[in-house]
Amino acid sequence: MDSLKAQYKDIIEKVLKEYADFLGSDEEVEVELVFDQQRVGAASP
Repeated sequence: MDSLKAQYKDIIEKVLKEYADFLGSDEEVEVELVFDQQRVGAASP
């Protein structure tokens, strides 16, 4: 199950990075992605 969570995390991170790159092409928008690698899954039951 942990490998499935890791795959989901990787997919979500990839999608967010691609979206940030897309938004970053607009000069009026400042984009900063922040990932908390130490607390990943901390809120999961």
